[in-house]
Amino acid sequence: MPNLGGAVFTKHKAAPTLAELQSKPAEPVAPVALKSATLPTVQPTVPATVQPSASPVVQPSTTMEPLIPGFSEPAATEITHDLFAAPTPPPRDELEDVEVPLTLIRPCPVPPLLVLDSPITRVQLYSTENKPVPGVIVWLATITNSAPTSVTEVTMEMSGVDGRVKLAAPSSRQLSPFSPICPASPIQQVVLTTEATTSLSFNITYIFNGVQESKSGQVTLS
Repeated sequence: MPNLGGAVFTKHKAAPTLAELQSKPAEPVAPVALKSATLPTVQPTVPATVQPSASPVVQPSTTMEPLIPGFSEPAATEITHDLFAAPTPPPRDELEDVEVPLTLIRPCPVPPLLVLDSPITRVQLYSTENKPVPGVIVWLATITNSAPTSVTEVTMEMSGVDGRVKLAAPSSRQLSPFSPICPASPIQQVVLTTEATTSLSFNITYIFNGVQESKSGQVTLS
């Protein structure tokens, strides 16, 4: 090395270039030997068989001890109920299907029952010979006008005090004025009662001289 003014220069080796590194063959790498590790052998632990201990068999008692000393429960009563039993039908109405036309009425030759006798209207109840079904009695009610003025919107209602009653449609709802020479036609209405009916309650409403009036009461059947 030249000595310039007492300075000493050292020449370093140049680093290899990328082309030199790529052209240089790769050096083989020596394999590293790995030591195999020996794992300890684990023996499974088998639980010891537990033998059931012989214990006396407890027989269930048929007698129940009372929860409270000195108190005995009442004996259970067996209740039987048929879930599939047919329901009890309601009592049949004897008058529901009975119809007697007014043209088939046959009055009995006996005096009628006087239901109402007022200065305006008169109501009578005639017994008949009709027997449509057993246990049913047929009556004929008549309403006449006793006043010299016509009566309109006549309505009669009846109910049994101790039995069933059924009324058919009336023949009319108005009455002509009373005339001693030419009596006006009465209102006729069929009334059905059961044999158990001994008395009737009635209510009659009508319009007389533009005023609505009402009459009510009871009549005993004989």
